[in-house]
This record gives sequence, C-alpha cells and structure tokens, in this order.
Amino acid sequence: MRRGDQGCGLSICLAKRALAALCLTGFVCLALYPLGLSAADLAWDNGPGHRSAPLAVSGTRDAGFELLPPALTGLSFTNRLFGEMFLTNAVAHNGAGVAASDVDGDVTVEQLEAVRVGGRWLPVRDRHVLEKGLPDLGSRFPVHAEMVRAGIPGIDGPAFARLKKMEVNHLDTTLFINRGDRFEPVPLPMVVQLSPAFSVCVGDVDADGNDDLFFSQNFFAVRPEDPRNDAGTGLWMLGRGDGTFRALKPSESGVRVDGEQRGAALADFDHDGRVDLVVTQNASVTRLFRNQLDAKGLRVRFDGAGSGVGVCLRLSYKDGTKGPARVVQVGSGYRSANATTQVLGAAGEVAAIEVAWPSGKKKSVPIEPGQSEVVVTELQNP
Repeated sequence: MRRGDQGCGLSICLAKRALAALCLTGFVCLALYPLGLSAADLAWDNGPGHRSAPLAVSGTRDAGFELLPPALTGLSFTNRLFGEMFLTNAVAHNGAGVAASDVDGDVTVEQLEAVRVGGRWLPVRDRHVLEKGLPDLGSRFPVHAEMVRAGIPGIDGPAFARLKKMEVNHLDTTLFINRGDRFEPVPLPMVVQLSPAFSVCVGDVDADGNDDLFFSQNFFAVRPEDPRNDAGTGLWMLGRGDGTFRALKPSESGVRVDGEQRGAALADFDHDGRVDLVVTQNASVTRLFRNQLDAKGLRVRFDGAGSGVGVCLRLSYKDGTKGPARVVQVGSGYRSANATTQVLGAAGEVAAIEVAWPSGKKKSVPIEPGQSEVVVTELQNP
C-alpha cells in the first residue's frame, strides 16, 4: 500500500491454524412421499446407532453408475451455500463454541464442541466420539438422530444450566490494517480460508510497488473422525496497494505444493532482483521456486556490524509519494526467516530510499536511474 505520510505503520495478517475446527453445515432432506410411502410403511432393521429399510427402485442395469432422480428414489439432497456463505455458514452466521462441565457427576470436566444452527446448539462430534467421555450416551440415545434432536441441552441434562461456554464466531485468516490508533480487520478472499495456513511471507513478487502475501497451507494431523485439511496448494496473493489482494491460481503463479506445507521464506537467492520462494513440507521434500517474471526490483543489502534486522525501508518517488514500509524481520512464519537482503519493487520513478534503524537513526540514500542495488551502512552518530 502506497502512503504519502511518514513513519512505518505496519499491518498484520493472522492466519488460522488447525487449533479449531471449521464446521460447514449443510441441510439434508430425505423424502419418501414420491414413492407414496411413509416411514411407518417401511420394514426397518435396527442397527447400532442407526436403522435402515430397503427401497425398491428400478434402473437401466447398464454397466457403471447411473444417476437416479429424486422422483424415483425418494431421496433428495440440498446443500445451498453460496459465495461467502460457504465459509461463514456455520461460523459467522451460526457460531461455534466449546462448553465445559461435569455433565455426568464423576468429578471430571467434559468438553463439548457445539455448533449453533437455527438458534439451537448441536454437537459437532458424533455419538461414538462423545461416548468416550460420556459412556451412557448409547443407552440414552440408541439412534444418532435422537441425540441430534435433543441437542446440547438434552445431552447435558440437568448439568446444562451449569455449563461454562466459550464461543468462537470468527475463524477466518484475517488482515489487520494499522490505522494508527487501532487495527482494522479486513477479510481476505475465500480461497485463503479453504485450508489452515502456517507461514505468511510478505514481499513484492511482481515488483509493482505493492507488497504481496504468500501462505503455506494444509494440516493433516487431525483426529481419525475428521477429514484432513488438504485444500491448499501454497497461495500467492497479489496486493493492489489499497489493502485488498487478488489470489493467484497455481497455473498463474507456478507454485503448487500439495503436501503438508510448513515453513516458507522469501529470498533473492540468485541475486537477479526478483523475489524467490522456498517452501518446506512435513515428511516431504523442500521446494524452491525461482521467480521468472520480467519485472525486477531494487536490491537492498546491509553492510557493517548490523544485519539489518529491525530496519524500516521505504522508497520515495520523484512525484513526492512513497511506497509501502518494509521492515526487515527475524521470522517469516513457521520456524522460518526471510533473507535480510530486501527486494523492493517500484510503482514509479525512484528518487531515494529512506532507512530508519530501531535506534532511531534515519538516513535517505539517493537512487540513480537504472540502479539495481544499494548497500546501506548504519550511521555511527545520530
């Protein structure tokens, strides 16, 4: 984001990790009326926690799979989650929470994960999982549907009134823009929310003068009853300079890592003035991606006793505007660190680079047309 004021006001991006489950709620409707039947007309076989009944349907008997319409089978499925509702149906619209109480009176405290649907609190886990902490659930609710109808109040019984509840209503990976006196949350695009992120790297990958973001994604070490979080392939987000971003598909960025990504870092490893990327994976190979875009940025190296950590850099343009502030950081995410040598893209004709050290010392270094690298040395006197 280009700014015309002074200072190094930085914004923060917080990435969600698999510390809390994101629950997407759909609605399933099973209808028997197209067959002219009711539930009472069927011959039900009772099983452990479920019951089933045969339905007579006809088909072509051709090899392979055949799509049977609801009018023939009596079964219809509806799962209408449009746009942002796909991400926020259960969390932002309905809410999610964890309640703790000694619901069975054995002097131990159980925790129940719940999701709010239509004003009702329903359990996230199925009965078999909950029975590990509440062994009497099977006798109280022989059928899963009965437990769902009872909801959390029915599962807890008289202990429901004693529950201490903690509610989570925002699990999105979120950008917080520094407005000086407050941080303003800005939602990131839907594609960022599809999988947990571990590393968040900041750099100008296309050298257009606006900082971009890279997220390492995925988490596989989930509980046996949960699906693993594997929808991410490593995501580049191009900054527009106004606090918003455009997500790049793998076919656009050239980055595709399907494994369980962890540490990631940015560096111009071949010294060509372009931001390159390294991504590590849990139990898999480390991937190094070389930037092959035409645009190049200004390389900023540090000389002298300091490594540049904590220094704030900012390009000053000849039209009087300035580029985004870039702070040289020790860490870039999950057990990672970007290179201290920075690559700053330019949105205009560069006049100078402003350098501010943590000690309070400041320096402005003129940049000549066509200059590709500058070496910065800390001033010995304020």
